[in-house]
Amino acid sequence: MSPTDAPIRTALIGYGFAGKTFHVPLLHATEGLALTHVVSSRPDAVHADLPDVVVVPDVDALLARHDVDLVVIAAPNDQHTPLARAALRAGRHVVVDKPFTLSLAEARELRDLAAETGRVLRVFQNRRFDSDFLGIAELVRSGRLGNVVHLESRIDRFRPTVRDRWREAAVPGGGIWFDLGPHLVDQALLLFGVPERVDADLAALRPGAPVEDWAHCVLQYPGRRVVLQASMLVAGGSPRFAVHGTRGSAVKELPDQQEAQLRAGLLPGDEAWGVDPDPILLHDGEGNIERVPAPTGAQQRSYTGVRDAILGRPSGDAATPDQAVAVMAVLEAAVASAREGRAVEPALTAAERAAYPGVSPAPTAARSPAVPNMRGPSKRDSRSAAAASCVEGATIVRTSPIANVTALLVCTVLNTWVNQRFTFDAAGHSGGKAAHVQSLAILAVTLAVTTGALALEHHLWPNAGTFWDTVTVTIGNAIATVADGGWPRLRSAPSREPPPVASSSPHRTARGTRIARTCSGVRWSI
Repeated sequence: MSPTDAPIRTALIGYGFAGKTFHVPLLHATEGLALTHVVSSRPDAVHADLPDVVVVPDVDALLARHDVDLVVIAAPNDQHTPLARAALRAGRHVVVDKPFTLSLAEARELRDLAAETGRVLRVFQNRRFDSDFLGIAELVRSGRLGNVVHLESRIDRFRPTVRDRWREAAVPGGGIWFDLGPHLVDQALLLFGVPERVDADLAALRPGAPVEDWAHCVLQYPGRRVVLQASMLVAGGSPRFAVHGTRGSAVKELPDQQEAQLRAGLLPGDEAWGVDPDPILLHDGEGNIERVPAPTGAQQRSYTGVRDAILGRPSGDAATPDQAVAVMAVLEAAVASAREGRAVEPALTAAERAAYPGVSPAPTAARSPAVPNMRGPSKRDSRSAAAASCVEGATIVRTSPIANVTALLVCTVLNTWVNQRFTFDAAGHSGGKAAHVQSLAILAVTLAVTTGALALEHHLWPNAGTFWDTVTVTIGNAIATVADGGWPRLRSAPSREPPPVASSSPHRTARGTRIARTCSGVRWSI
């Protein structure tokens, strides 16, 4: 944060378990945010912990003040929408604890109101930065598991006695699904996007439970199933994550430790903060088990993302209103599924589905292992690595067969044409300016045809990702191809001696193989 940036004056509404345990320490850990006000009916309890804050009795008194920039809502679930609505209309930025709202209609209302007022609206999804999820997400993105076909994610408690609190009462927003479901759904959508259908079962299993305390939800994707589960009657023995793919499986037994650390008084910035000693077990299918260290948890990133959004800095850390709408649609679909006994499609538009593009395995995961370079990196290796890094940072999109088949056909035809049309000298260079111009034409045709296919795909399969995402990936592949030396390049002094033209020419064969390999490695996956 710049020294010239004034701290963002922040008010917390609600000083119960969530406000005191999560929001206060994470706000204090975020440079650029200053907790200045708390809305509470218990000023003595607040001042015992936070002697310097101003305690106000109600929201009206808070919004009448002119020294508050950001309002954090950690009140009971049924108060989220009216409080957020009032704060936005008063010109304040807003953070809402999960669940965002109690209905999809309310979620859309708040999203649109934030856009209308020009205020930042974010949802507190701190478990995006749990060590267990960060580790599993990295394995999924890396491609080490191959194509993930089955993931199980669960958050369990062991509380056999029903407690007298609103989270376990038959009130709007009560029950385990609206309590823990938003975390499970958000994490799943970050990995795989919005599912086609939701099939859920909700039940009250504890004696005397007035609302569901057990949830089992299956997110249905083409060729993939994601199982989300939460229970108040699990004493142990169930892994936090189990992920199975075409190349192996990963199991994370124990959950992230940050909630336990906050309860024990450990704070962000302390030496052991976020450290998770429980590794992820990676099974390769041949009896080998690799212990992959879990990353360090960082729930404080929830608020750095809010700060950056208010300051106009790019950040994808905090959950956006569009993402909150998608989560709410899945939560609602699960409730409807449990009530009607059938799988339900989330009621989202194509644009709303695009809020969660999801991720897919890295393309190198499906390629054959490269022969080690015993000579060290060359300039070409460096260019290829830079291009790969550029493409790796692009949004990964799930595409339909049209783009995949079109790209494959175009690359195959061009590869054959190049091998027949061009020959190369002993250094692997083409014969001159004409070949260079023709090569550029080939590249332009490839981009035009593939981009056209992607445009058609976006029209037919709008949930495959945004059109510009797919164009970005297409151009990225072209850049990687050029960096890898897959296209002929102009020489300043082309050789006057004609290169060999026999089909057995090692230079032409090597160059053609490189072109085919690059074309077959496009970053699209069905």
